[in-house]
Amino acid sequence: KIFKNISTLINNMHIKNIFKSNFLLLLLILIFAFILRFYSLSSTNFYPDEAIYYFAAKDFVENKISPWYTGIWQPPMFTWINSVSVRAFGLNEFSMRFPTVIFGTLTVLLVYFGGKLWFNRQNGLIASIIMAVLPLHIIYSRIALNDVMLTFFVVLSIYLAEYYFKKSWKPALYLSGIVFSIAFLIKYNAIVVWGLYWLIVLAYTLAK
Repeated sequence: KIFKNISTLINNMHIKNIFKSNFLLLLLILIFAFILRFYSLSSTNFYPDEAIYYFAAKDFVENKISPWYTGIWQPPMFTWINSVSVRAFGLNEFSMRFPTVIFGTLTVLLVYFGGKLWFNRQNGLIASIIMAVLPLHIIYSRIALNDVMLTFFVVLSIYLAEYYFKKSWKPALYLSGIVFSIAFLIKYNAIVVWGLYWLIVLAYTLAK
């Protein structure tokens, strides 16, 4: 009886109709997620770890020194991507953090598509709302570290692999490999998540 009452309440509130107009709702979620990550972005100075990437970007943009040399402990893709923002906005807190804001917001969109692929549109929207307001993801989407960018490309590579398995669209599998290569060039430990994913796929295949 309780569940029946809840179902009646949902129908009366037209919540299902709201989820049906998913494009508008998804757009609002993305705008909200972007604002949470973008607001007062440069109000604080660099954290110590951010400063490392600041100097790597400075050496690459101003002194033409490859990040392969200035960031041996990390691969160069993060610096290469950040350099686009640095060239556009100058070398400062905002330009170094802005790409992370973009990829953090795009991850919210990617979570929607993942939820839609594995379940349905409604679950995708709910998952994207949770991702949009997840405190830890918001915090890391506001600082110039490579973790959020890594998350985006790893999740995208897994999404493309799953898209191949569900839709049998072969190019998705090739794209998955290319995207993973980008993730690996952002942070080497991408191989850990990638390897675990394929171990799970292998185990699932053998268990069928």
